[in-house]
Amino acid sequence: MLPAVTAPTWTAESRRQYIRYNIPYELWVEKGRTWLYEQTRGTLLGIRKQDFLAIGRDVIDRIERGERFSDVPGNQLCPRGRMYETDWLLSRKLLYKVDVLTWDPDAEEFVTLSRAFSSDYQLTPDEIEEEAWKRWSLETGSEPVDFINALLVDVWIQPGVTLGRR
Repeated sequence: MLPAVTAPTWTAESRRQYIRYNIPYELWVEKGRTWLYEQTRGTLLGIRKQDFLAIGRDVIDRIERGERFSDVPGNQLCPRGRMYETDWLLSRKLLYKVDVLTWDPDAEEFVTLSRAFSSDYQLTPDEIEEEAWKRWSLETGSEPVDFINALLVDVWIQPGVTLGRR
């Protein structure tokens, strides 16, 4: 049920990070934090109960606030445990949804626009923002002076897909 762990020795912090980024959100909600903790006791993922429950609470809170990837550092890959598996027919392995924050000079206000793009490769949040910037340039036909940033909202993946880097 949980992803396989084969590391011979892990520090407590590396176990916490593995738990935070690799246990799917759906398991936290469907099975519950206590049940998941019981499954990891006596395994390589064993950590203090209060730490485990705090991680679960933090993951659930972030996702319910719409901040599914807000704690992922810009130079690290988006964890597969936070991606949605879908049976949609995707043109590529992954579909990224981003909210692009821009400045509308006519209305003199900030505007958030949702955009989506697909990729065969797993990207970091920094690479996703760069890709959104490139696509915004193509869409507007000019240097996007009104582009402020892009926030990763969701990632969908086909079940059973093997991911790689470019």
